[in-house]
Amino acid sequence: TGRKKPLFTIELWNVYDRIVANLPRSDNSIEGWHNAFAKRVAIVHPSVSKLAEKVRREQSKFELDIAQIRQGQEPKPKKLKY
Repeated sequence: TGRKKPLFTIELWNVYDRIVANLPRSDNSIEGWHNAFAKRVAIVHPSVSKLAEKVRREQSKFELDIAQIRQGQEPKPKKLKY
């Protein structure tokens, strides 16, 4: 038909089967974390030291969340979806 072979197969990028199975898109949680982290950094082009500080804080927050979950505490509620 004159079309070039696609770089990626449909099976690789199509998320229809995941949606039908009521599963999240594979990258939604990553996008959500990235957006939240970008808001916490709050600087478009941070210096290496500022970025390292924010990453350390994020790691500490994550480790605290894991420790609380392991102790049987419920995870913090997420924002309501509208």
